[in-house]
Amino acid sequence: MSELLELRNNYLCSLSVRNSTLFLPPVLEYLNNLTSSLGFTAKKQNKIHLAVEEALLLRIDGAYSQVGLINIDFLSSSTQFKVIIKDSGTPFLLNTEDKTNFADILIEKYADEFHINTQIHSGLEFELVFNYDVDDFDITKLQREDYKTETLEDENIRICQASNKMADSEIVQIITAVHSVYGYSYVRDKLYSVYGFRELLHSDTFASWIATNDHKQVLAHCSLDSGSSILKRVPDIGALVTKSMCRGKKIAERMITQLLDDNKDKPFLGFRTEPITIHPYAQKIFTSLGFVPTGFIFHAIPDSVLKLNTNKSHRYSLSLCQRMNKDERVHKVIMPEDNKDFIQDRFNALGLKVEELTAPTTLPSSFSVSYEKEVDSYTCHVSGLPFKTEQNFFLQYQDLRLYESKLITVYLNMNNYDSLASYKYLEESHFFLSGLVVGGEEGDYIVMQHLMRTPLEVDNLKLVPEFASVLERIKKNIMPKEMIV
Repeated sequence: MSELLELRNNYLCSLSVRNSTLFLPPVLEYLNNLTSSLGFTAKKQNKIHLAVEEALLLRIDGAYSQVGLINIDFLSSSTQFKVIIKDSGTPFLLNTEDKTNFADILIEKYADEFHINTQIHSGLEFELVFNYDVDDFDITKLQREDYKTETLEDENIRICQASNKMADSEIVQIITAVHSVYGYSYVRDKLYSVYGFRELLHSDTFASWIATNDHKQVLAHCSLDSGSSILKRVPDIGALVTKSMCRGKKIAERMITQLLDDNKDKPFLGFRTEPITIHPYAQKIFTSLGFVPTGFIFHAIPDSVLKLNTNKSHRYSLSLCQRMNKDERVHKVIMPEDNKDFIQDRFNALGLKVEELTAPTTLPSSFSVSYEKEVDSYTCHVSGLPFKTEQNFFLQYQDLRLYESKLITVYLNMNNYDSLASYKYLEESHFFLSGLVVGGEEGDYIVMQHLMRTPLEVDNLKLVPEFASVLERIKKNIMPKEMIV
């Protein structure tokens, strides 16, 4: 106890990070380890995590129009733990009166005190204060109190499609559940506020399914999005979350089965999903329902923050997974010689007929690019041969600031014969094949990635056997670290 009190009376440490959500996982992991060592209960640690995460994200998203630094100080006394977030960007004030603003609600609810100082410099100082708990308690007892054992029995669990008529409190439960697994980078675009979620439910392309108990508490959630999928008529199943106390009751399996059944009469060619690799539980669910792993989209943590990430977990890395309905089409695709067996095997596993494309096509060449700030990466769509093959890829597109990104992902159209030349050109530029996204109405795609200067340790991914075997087959494509430009 004396050692704990001594630790609590110290100025702990300071961190400086760039205004990118890519830095969040290691910072929050460091915070969790710190609050645990200070003696906070599990419940209090979670409150600190959520409040600090939201405060950081508000500044990452709003402090600077371009690149800037955010400083974080951790201090403690015998009664309080403080987190001070400072930057020189554009200041703001919390709007705690707006009950649909989820970030402000979390900060106000979970921080025992918060202070905002916009006078000290041109930016903002955000101070969050957390009091030490007087008595510890068993978090499992709290869960049993909140979720009565009898409410987890099969006859008490209801699985249904989420409705726009749901109460705000029910929608907040969904947002909280998704946020706890995916964090801000997902919630920001999809489910960040009650108002935003209601707007999504009005959309013809987005729907949600939930599992609830007798008390209308959300036990699990998933969504179906046919509007943002890269493949037309192959919608994305996403935001799969399950409360930890519900594991083993196959609630998520039942929920996804219900989702698939509710959409069996729609003209979908199949379904796809991208479960995050830190949750092998989701991988097991989808493989048990007939989904086939087709590769990965890797998101690695840069060198500058890798030292804080004690277990080197890939919090943003995604698995590629699909299940196709009956499709009698013959898919004529390019088959690069070094990955020919892999491509044929994945098409066969999906039940799709495939032939190698050996003659020129009339499809035009095209190139487009978009930047995803949340994961600091570029996504390119390529068809045919839009490159000057005698010139380095990065010299051709240096105006896109590609060198500042930590990752580039290319979707290469396999149905265009000229894409074979692009594949070879990208491979020479140290892109590697990481997976396939196939079966859509408008085409089939090879997924290629370039990790820039960011190290990738694929052996740390948490995978079930079906996904692990796919990783083994594509590991040979990954360039050694010293060869990455």
